[in-house]
Amino acid sequence: MDFLHKELINREHIGNIIKQALNDDRKLFCRHQHADDNEEVQITCVKSTDTHLYFMVTHCAQFEMQINDLLTIHFTVRHENRFLPCEISVRAKSFRLYQGKLFFYTSYPISIRHRQRRLFARYPVTADCFSQMELAYTNSDYFYRDKWNIFPPELVNIGNISIGGIMLFLRQNDSWEKKLTYKSTLILSCTFNTEDSHPAEKNAFYIAGNILDIQQAGHCKIKQIRAKFSHWTYQHNISWKEIKENEGIEAMAKFLFHYAYKNKLVTY
Repeated sequence: MDFLHKELINREHIGNIIKQALNDDRKLFCRHQHADDNEEVQITCVKSTDTHLYFMVTHCAQFEMQINDLLTIHFTVRHENRFLPCEISVRAKSFRLYQGKLFFYTSYPISIRHRQRRLFARYPVTADCFSQMELAYTNSDYFYRDKWNIFPPELVNIGNISIGGIMLFLRQNDSWEKKLTYKSTLILSCTFNTEDSHPAEKNAFYIAGNILDIQQAGHCKIKQIRAKFSHWTYQHNISWKEIKENEGIEAMAKFLFHYAYKNKLVTY
């Protein structure tokens, strides 16, 4: 992780990371520093100089700004065949409206951070992002499909997901409530929707996860469950791969980032 951390105050290093993201046409998202993630808006970087960054918001009604507002902008960059979610803080210096678009420029960032301490960020992916999604659990030490106990789809609501873990909500039901414990293994079977010629066998996953936490969600009969992924495989090739410490399922990254924000933007 020296890629981001060894030269946090080196302007040239920061500039190279930003330029790499722009050259790769990575999507950028912006929010006020203390705003909720749901208040983010997609932006476009139209120019970068040694002292300022220049941006455009196409749908300016989605975003209100004042001079000197502190903004958080995040994007991904590729490093050693890995997507890293990055985040910068900048201060708005000036803005103007032109032909229904918002143009603004900001100070230059003094550092680049990970969005989280781990090597991946959590994305609000919903079931709509999958052409097929099924959640199950097993109390067996092996991941044999005939040992899976499948949750009825109407009981499952994914909160967020990353390449390393998942947080979800399950409506309580007598058929599983007493059988699902911290020793159980969650099994996620999913196929991502794709809009290109991506090979179908590369977007369909079986994922096993260790349960970290089971909590009552408020006063309703819903359980909040967090799990860390431990093994995964492509659905066409049942050869489970163990996920090493502080790593995730890199093959999922492109799907998670794309569909998370595609799903968010249409809610404005």
